Formats: sequence, C-alpha cells, structure tokens
Amino acid sequence: MSKNNKNYVPMLDFCGEKLYVDVEELDKFLVLKSSDEDNVTITENFNEQNELISRTVITDKIEKSKQYDSVKYDLIRHFFESLSMEMQDIDESLGIKKVSDKMPLPTKLAFNTLAGYGILKKY
Repeated sequence: MSKNNKNYVPMLDFCGEKLYVDVEELDKFLVLKSSDEDNVTITENFNEQNELISRTVITDKIEKSKQYDSVKYDLIRHFFESLSMEMQDIDESLGIKKVSDKMPLPTKLAFNTLAGYGILKKY
C-alpha cells in the first residue's frame, strides 16, 4: 500500500510511534531481478534460383513469472519473528531512546534493517 492510501490500521505501536509494513517495498525487496526473454522467429522465402525473396522477423516477449529471493525471504521472516518476540517484553513507557538502548542486538539489527530498506515505515 502506498503512503497516500491510509485506509489501513498500523500493524505496530512502538513507543508512541505508529509503524506499518509497506508490502510494496517488501515485494520490491524480495523479487529477483529478471530479464524477460525474447522468442525470435525468422521466416525466409526463396525463389527457384535459391535467392532470398523476403525475410520476416517476429519477436515475442516472454515474461517470466515473479521469482523471489529465498535468502532474503528467510532473513526478513526471521527479522519479523525477532521483532514480534521482543516487542512483548518491552516497557514502552521508557521512550524510544531508552527502549532501543535495552534491545538485544538481533532486535536492533532487525528493526534498523526493515526501516532502512523502507519495509517498516512510520504511519
């Protein structure tokens, strides 16, 4: 969902910050870069003297289906698991600075990576 379409509920309320998962950014992050293939058909017509009369070249684009990077998928899945486990044990009344100081390294890494790639955004 784009940021302009705010008809959804934020997924996470973290230390007074309302956060959501940008699914479009997540999709862009996970999709492998793929090049479409071209299917080229060449038709040549010859006369009786074996001279080329006409040549037709037809190019059809073959779109590949979306392919996802399984390593990135597993990493992102692990990040969300790490965040969901740690968010249960956090005293949000301390404020974001104090909470971030007390977070374990894997949770900080998960939070900063998801925010850095634009997957986890402020509402």
